[in-house]
Amino acid sequence: MTLGRQPPWPVLIAIFLLAFALRLWQLDASPLRGDEAFAIQYWAAPWPDGLALTRVEPHPYGTFAIFALWKGLLGDGEWVMRLLPALGNLPGLAAAYVMGRRLFHDRRAGLLATFLYAIHPHLIWHAQDVRNYALWAAATPVSVAALLIALDHDRLRNWVRYGAAAALSVYIFFFALFFLAAHGVYVALFRRARLRHWVMTVLGVAVLLVPLAVQVLTIVREGQYTGTAGGFVFSQLWTWFLPTLAVGDTLPAGLTAWLWASLVIVMVVGLYGLWRSRRYVNAAGYLATEFVVPVILLGLVCLRMDVFRPRYLLPLTADLVLLLAGTLFVMLTVREKHLKSLGYVVTVAILLLDGWALVNYHADPAYAKAPDWRTLGAFMTAETRPDELVIQQALDPAFTYYFRGPADETTLPLRANAPVEETIAYLEDARQRYTRLWLIPADLPYYDAEHVPLTWLTEEMQPIADLSVAGFRVLQFQSWDVADSEYTRRANVRFADVGTLLDWRVDRLGKGILRLTVYWEPTGRQTSALTGFAHLVGPPHPDTGLPLWAQEDHPLTTTHWQIGHVRRDVYLLPLPDTLPPGDWQLHVGLYDPATLERVLAGADDHFTIELGVDPLANIP
Repeated sequence: MTLGRQPPWPVLIAIFLLAFALRLWQLDASPLRGDEAFAIQYWAAPWPDGLALTRVEPHPYGTFAIFALWKGLLGDGEWVMRLLPALGNLPGLAAAYVMGRRLFHDRRAGLLATFLYAIHPHLIWHAQDVRNYALWAAATPVSVAALLIALDHDRLRNWVRYGAAAALSVYIFFFALFFLAAHGVYVALFRRARLRHWVMTVLGVAVLLVPLAVQVLTIVREGQYTGTAGGFVFSQLWTWFLPTLAVGDTLPAGLTAWLWASLVIVMVVGLYGLWRSRRYVNAAGYLATEFVVPVILLGLVCLRMDVFRPRYLLPLTADLVLLLAGTLFVMLTVREKHLKSLGYVVTVAILLLDGWALVNYHADPAYAKAPDWRTLGAFMTAETRPDELVIQQALDPAFTYYFRGPADETTLPLRANAPVEETIAYLEDARQRYTRLWLIPADLPYYDAEHVPLTWLTEEMQPIADLSVAGFRVLQFQSWDVADSEYTRRANVRFADVGTLLDWRVDRLGKGILRLTVYWEPTGRQTSALTGFAHLVGPPHPDTGLPLWAQEDHPLTTTHWQIGHVRRDVYLLPLPDTLPPGDWQLHVGLYDPATLERVLAGADDHFTIELGVDPLANIP
């Protein structure tokens, strides 16, 4: 099979449908991660809001325009927004075919490159991620395909197509300029006869990129962007950076290490073999320049910004795919049986490993794209009230996306490691303005090294909830001062000379926590701390045979037990998913932890709150 004129359409269509299916499969199975939610909320904001963000956000105008147009037409749902990169990544299939076919002079090489592009787990990961990287990973190979066509058929319309594709790739991501530079090195070294036309085309592209030059200058002047990744580390280039681009990051680290080493050997030998063959010298030259030039340029940029991250050179994945496809193509088409057999072994191994990586991505929690923001957002939406404030200890737009109110929301500190006094002043004001404060804490030393919100709230306000929701810790706080409107005197149960139980409130937090709030009026000073308890009792428990199903005991310190001040006491009792019908009660009381003697409430040693036959139905 030679280069020919007509591509094998049935096979290409089958590969395209496979790629399409893999990119749509479980498209919205994972919750959005923070960067995705940021893109939906801010990149895709209606202009002029989106345009204003381009002054500080290090992404080109084209990305903002594409995302805003898509959201404006189809809405901001998870599936719809992820559909944009999924579809936008598909043109890379056509580019992979053209690149393989023209560089290796055979349609079979193009088909193999297209197939490897279609099933590549790292490309699929990004194709299901609401960012511009999947679009860029397709746009840059499209520009390469256009370049190869222009080099082979030196016509004005072909150079115009190349210039338009190159400009589009830069408008999607700035670092596309690295690959444009690699094109120039390749043309100068291996296709010198076309150098003048390439230079003229790039001059035209430069005119198209003038608005981006203005944007870059504005970002440098106003945004002071320094990157959010890390500095260039040469050793990590071989141990992490390129392996991620080659096989993704959803395989065990040990497997990735030896797999990458094996691939390097195969591809280096393949590249050497291509270089030795006059037939494939252009392919070898193209691949060498594509790997060397962008990496060098990224390293130079890393001298000023922390941008050493695989996705910032994501189009290299297409070149790795092309190199592997070319190597396998040569191995599978030679006469030597041992090389052909090795080619088949490597091909099968790649299929198995790509499949394994995809299964890990979709099914293994260890490689989850994002924590379960959906469940957290739904919980907070259901449990909060308009007079409350939700505080994230570190801003994550994913929570903002899934949280629909009704409470207000903020992030503290207001900026990374803001002065402690600033954060405390905000919290003191919030305590006066809101009846309750929620906190979603996070351990982020680079943002809140001293854990100021958590420390202050724990020391200055009463904790009334400490929950685990979808793996997140969620805390709720209320002022120690109890307002008169918060309780009535429906009980008035005297506990010896310690205090009077005035009122109680029973509610549920989500489906699994029963919260009992008890209001006490101290009538005597405690000489030692007592322990308060709340027990959920009902029919015999199937595991223990006892009526006790849940309990919480905690000390009542003298700090907030003062005559003339009503005290609020809160108990959190875990509930199973179902409770058998029966006589359900809450027993509430006090005891001395030293002697274990309970404080009497009249003739009883506790106060009983009747919950009825079906407490899950009766508790709001």
